[in-house]
Amino acid sequence: MAMTLRRVKCPNCGGTLSLPADVRDCAVRCGLCRETFRLPKDVPVPEDTIFGWLHRPDEDGDERASTLMPLSGKASRKTDHAASSETGQSKIRLVSLERSGAIFEFPAEYLRQAKFRCSIPRVCIHCLGRVHLSAHLIIFAPQLRDSISLEAEHKAGQLTIPQERLSGLTGEEMLQHLPEIPNVPAPANLPMPYWVCDLCSGAGAISGQIKVDQASGHGHCRLFMRHLQVAASFLGAVAGTHSQDFARFVEFAKRAKKDRWDALPTVVRHRLEQWFRPADDERFIAYIPDRNRARTEDGMAGVIISTRRLIYRRPPIHHELSSDSTVTLQVRTSKGKEIATISSAEGFKSRPITLDREGKMALQKALSEGKFKAAWR
Repeated sequence: MAMTLRRVKCPNCGGTLSLPADVRDCAVRCGLCRETFRLPKDVPVPEDTIFGWLHRPDEDGDERASTLMPLSGKASRKTDHAASSETGQSKIRLVSLERSGAIFEFPAEYLRQAKFRCSIPRVCIHCLGRVHLSAHLIIFAPQLRDSISLEAEHKAGQLTIPQERLSGLTGEEMLQHLPEIPNVPAPANLPMPYWVCDLCSGAGAISGQIKVDQASGHGHCRLFMRHLQVAASFLGAVAGTHSQDFARFVEFAKRAKKDRWDALPTVVRHRLEQWFRPADDERFIAYIPDRNRARTEDGMAGVIISTRRLIYRRPPIHHELSSDSTVTLQVRTSKGKEIATISSAEGFKSRPITLDREGKMALQKALSEGKFKAAWR
């Protein structure tokens, strides 16, 4: 009988370990970075909630995802209280949780903790991409303002570091290669990186605010993250996965999963509404974007699957197939991308769509759920 395995993330480097499912409360060592950490006693949150959001294999096949890294540096007894300040200040607090993003509040002193500043997962903060990343620095301003726009206003020094300069560096070692933020009060001058891939702008994805009493040096910060998957991983890293706020994220994820249309970004929904209006008895299943276009153009082209039809859109081409049609998909690889050619005997000419791995999986799952007669070649 085959052994049941589960994946565990290394809290130091993000590597994935495959361990027997019944292994709990013991020390293990990562085979990549050799960091030793302790497994929790309880069963982790199922991957079909928040953790499944961030699990995406790398381009080279090495399965790494952003990890829930406790501030103590090792998965220890302190996990649930990882964000507790040594000075006795309150934990990080989830101020707001909506589809448009999450807002956190925490003591400004947290920015003096290197591990806190390394707790944003190393994935693109817009699309969750894991390659061709650049490190950007959060700029904590007097008002909650977009860090990308503030970055352009700073004249002193370069605040963006390409991945090549940070390759192989993690944690405090990485922070030593990042510059301080000019013209902001301490401790907001200390670098806190987030990541943007070369296909995304990152505009509007993250904003920071700081208010510090100059006399006492005490204050608080607010941090806005638009991408809820990134926000959930950040919260799990700094507050632990048993906190009440993290439980709110889990429940929010479950509700969002039930309403897939509402779970789409607002700008994408508005674009899709230009070419998709569901009938009374029709339910939206999935939207698969055409990766031949930039990620910032999501919603303008691609495929929509509903319980009644498949809708193909590549302006000015618009074509639909009913769910009882036989669909043939022929996949080929070109320049590292997968191109699926969709065709049908029911008057549907061959139409191409460029897919990433996530899109290919989503298309297969949606066709199956919609009970389409689909043949992959």
